Amino acid sequence: MPGVTAALPIKFNFQRVLDAGVSVVVLRTAAPAALPGPVSGLAQALARSRAEVVALAAGPYRYPYAAALELSRMLNGGNLPGPVMGAESLSRSRLAQALLPHLKRLVVLRIARLEWVDTESLTLLAALIETSRAIASAGHKGRWWAVCGLGAGTPTDRMGSLLDPALALCSDVEPPAQLPASVSPQERRLMAVLHAAPHPLPLPTAFACAGLSEETAGVALRRLAGAQLIDSGPRLGLGCAADTVALQADELNRARAALTEFSEADVPESRLALAGEQAGSVLRALSWQLGQRALEEGEPNLALARMRQSGKLSGRGCDEIIYARALARVGALDSALGILDQSRHEPADARMQLEQARLAFDLAMAGRVGARDAEKILRRVERLGRSGRGIDCCIEVRAMRAEIMLRRKDVPRALALLRRRPPGSLQTASPAARHRFLVAKARTLLASGRATAAHQCLDELRAIPRSDAEMLAVEHLALASLPGRDEALAAHKRALVLAARVLDARAVSAHARALGAEAVAVLASVLGRADGAAMADGGDPRLNAATAWHWFSARGATLLATLEGEHASIFPPEARANPGLCAWLKVVLSRVGRHAGAQLIQLSPIPNAGNFGGDLLLVSPGFGRVGPTVVALKREQFSDSTELLRVASDPRALLQRALDGGELEPAALRAWLDDWERARFPDISAQHAR
Repeated sequence: MPGVTAALPIKFNFQRVLDAGVSVVVLRTAAPAALPGPVSGLAQALARSRAEVVALAAGPYRYPYAAALELSRMLNGGNLPGPVMGAESLSRSRLAQALLPHLKRLVVLRIARLEWVDTESLTLLAALIETSRAIASAGHKGRWWAVCGLGAGTPTDRMGSLLDPALALCSDVEPPAQLPASVSPQERRLMAVLHAAPHPLPLPTAFACAGLSEETAGVALRRLAGAQLIDSGPRLGLGCAADTVALQADELNRARAALTEFSEADVPESRLALAGEQAGSVLRALSWQLGQRALEEGEPNLALARMRQSGKLSGRGCDEIIYARALARVGALDSALGILDQSRHEPADARMQLEQARLAFDLAMAGRVGARDAEKILRRVERLGRSGRGIDCCIEVRAMRAEIMLRRKDVPRALALLRRRPPGSLQTASPAARHRFLVAKARTLLASGRATAAHQCLDELRAIPRSDAEMLAVEHLALASLPGRDEALAAHKRALVLAARVLDARAVSAHARALGAEAVAVLASVLGRADGAAMADGGDPRLNAATAWHWFSARGATLLATLEGEHASIFPPEARANPGLCAWLKVVLSRVGRHAGAQLIQLSPIPNAGNFGGDLLLVSPGFGRVGPTVVALKREQFSDSTELLRVASDPRALLQRALDGGELEPAALRAWLDDWERARFPDISAQHAR
């Protein structure tokens, strides 16, 4: 990491920093309590009035993605982003989607104590900053930088992604010394609450947990903020000098009890952090579930931490095999192999054997298990699948066997295996199993030179709802062999959208170069246009299906579908998994355009509708910037048919009513618009049209 010695950070040559492509400036000092002034001054100087400074509290961040969640709260109007509300766990993908639209802004992040930020947030922040640089290089106007403080001597291994020499510049500074502040008993109580909290707190919660009156709390707040012991931003957090106040264990225990009573834990991770070692069996079970979910979502390091925290590991059984899979994903291959070898001498039910097969596959692909040994395990589980485990187990194992054969260059055997008819229809398998099978088949067909058949597989894959990372891999597979320029450009556009959504800066740069000037328009569809920018066609960007669904669903609507060109968008998203319902909607939408205006029709039961049915159907030949629209409603929840028809005939009236009534918050509106933009792409919309 390049170093620069400076008595004060004001001696930086900012233009040189910007010209060198530096995106992160770190001020390192042996006196971190005195860092707020230099960090703030450098952030303001770097912003140079053309960017906004967003100051993140120094702490506390006591669970994975706590700092990223706090940043999302700040940028999204103080609310939790939609994808992480309620019982949903935090993940890189959910927080990336909450923060992605803000990459269109010019932002300087101010982080006073980098060492207090959780590891997962550090990695995500680095990806956001790198992606913003790639997007700016493609011609988009947004860009992110960060100015951070760091205590000298702090281990930086977990900060590697953010302190990459290609991204960061580190400077040793000597800020003026500060005398320790004296703290009153009331102020100690407030400090104890903030130290014990899992994340920065709303001011009323912090004051109530500390047992302070509004007047006493106001005095304490001013004194502590002046001494840099707390950060009094929109939410109350620890200040840069918070570690200079030594607190006793009983003070922290009382603070935790008060926080638990006030239920200051709005996501599962914060509940676990607040409970700590006192977590009961329910929370430990929750920790294991979060670990499994993290493994499924491609975050093995986080999965390992959660699984260890759960205390469920006994050295044997199915849970131990799942834990070994996480070990294998982070490169601890010998430990994973030892667990696999031990488990082969234990009684195993069907579920455990399937997990053994998955672990054997991971180790075989890493070269730590021989192909014959892996094949033996996989064939045993495939026979089990044919005898009762069902289509999912059988086709998943068959796909794994084919991947191992393909790795050994045994293409004919892999092709013969995948052509063998599975025990049942492939269409009845789960999306995950079907996706894995078709990926293996597409790779095998490409390796055998059958490009046309491979691209038929890829078209099927695009219609299966999977994660953005998995869909990006599909587009990369397609780009490896696309024959025509038009097909390649379309794939590059889809890949650029997906690369931006998963914050893959290298892929963003590569696909943007391939698209040239067209990249700016594609990125605008992901990030949204800057505030106040006019749409090319003069339409209002807020008049979209997501906005309509929000308005109608609050008034008893159970289903909404629209067409833009040939692509359908269906709300709520769960309805998209119902093929019978999607087919019915396709027929209805094809006929709606024949109506001269909006009509309200008494409805017979919708076939295969389940919970999405209703007894009224509102049809309109056009809504805002999209085409034919249908809305299913329940009569008892919406009695004013005149208002319904007026809104469907004049969508601007809907928007104006929602804005005037305070129903549309800017952050939520941005999220709905993102949902609609996402639904416009063929890789997602193809499944709706069917």
